[in-house]
Amino acid sequence: MRNLCISFMAIVLVSASFLKAEISFTPYGMAQYRLRTRVNSAFTDDASATAFNYANTISYFVGLKADVSEQVSFQMQIGNDWVHTDDVNFLNNNPVIAQRQFPPGIVPGFHLAYARWNPGAVNVALGIVPVLSYGPLDLIERSLSTGSYGAAAFITWPVITNNSFMGLKMEVPVLTGDVGLNVNLLSSVIDSRFRAVSVGDQIVTDPNRNPTSALFVLDLPFTAGAFTLTPQLVGIVFRNYNSAREQGDHELAAGFQATYRLNQQTVLRTFGAYAQVDNMGSRNDKGVRSVGAGEVTIAPQYEHVGVIAGIGTTIGMGPGSLVANLLFSYSEDLQMDDSDFNYLFLDLMYGWNVHQNLTITPRVRKFTTVNPDGRNVTATMEIRPELMFTARF
Repeated sequence: MRNLCISFMAIVLVSASFLKAEISFTPYGMAQYRLRTRVNSAFTDDASATAFNYANTISYFVGLKADVSEQVSFQMQIGNDWVHTDDVNFLNNNPVIAQRQFPPGIVPGFHLAYARWNPGAVNVALGIVPVLSYGPLDLIERSLSTGSYGAAAFITWPVITNNSFMGLKMEVPVLTGDVGLNVNLLSSVIDSRFRAVSVGDQIVTDPNRNPTSALFVLDLPFTAGAFTLTPQLVGIVFRNYNSAREQGDHELAAGFQATYRLNQQTVLRTFGAYAQVDNMGSRNDKGVRSVGAGEVTIAPQYEHVGVIAGIGTTIGMGPGSLVANLLFSYSEDLQMDDSDFNYLFLDLMYGWNVHQNLTITPRVRKFTTVNPDGRNVTATMEIRPELMFTARF
């Protein structure tokens, strides 16, 4: 971690020394510590079990924004998985232990590292750019990470990605003023695939197709006064591909988020999305996106569908804000009986601004999973109260 932080600070200092004086630098940062209790329960038709667990977690980042000119700016942010947080324990705190030379809890990485060019007609960002989910990306992340849409209500896009992704992002303003509309498009890659043109000392005269898997995210944020509606479409071209069969499958997701500001203190929001992916063409296994030309696999067919929806509000109260969110998600394999899982997530917290740079937040979350028919464990539940201390500059 020391080497990475030293390198980051060196970049900042060298930039500040050699770049022109009119460049504007804005540093910022966050450090957070959580005291967390986890009450886990499992249920059958005849019995139940409950366990109490205690843990501490930590998250942190430091960032720098640089306005080079009216058209060009940069932003870099380095830290740990600050949304997911890292567990606090002895091994994560000590990098010299032989069993854990580079513990993930203290080794930071870049959340953001991008340049932005805004000549007026189009706004272009390139690098590790900010990417928000308006519903569909919550499902897409679960699919890419696990092979299905399970638990999307529990583990959303920001938890795994810190609201960023490597890519090229273009934003085109169509309407400005009291009524606004933008067209935002992100282009990136999920899997870079390769075709061999020789094997040993022999030329492959007709190499099997093995197209790269490309990601496209289209956002259409529309604003009219206090109302905002953001449709989001996500497509992964050749999300699965089997080079031996020379066939593949695409993945699609669509949804929206809507917010309405009742007054200066209260905001209402809702969102919903649907996604689907199958292996009818590739016949790859559930957790396998790429199969090479030399591998012959015919996995059982699957047809995964997922739904996520939610409502929430933020209400200014006293020296802070009350935030409440209720999310539901559903996951099923249409090719398999009794494969429908239901997930319900409740999140309630109050951020008490004890200082302009410090917030104390009591929070409680409830995670409920209802299993398909035929399972011995019919449902599982976790209640997670915690106290969060967050300092920012």
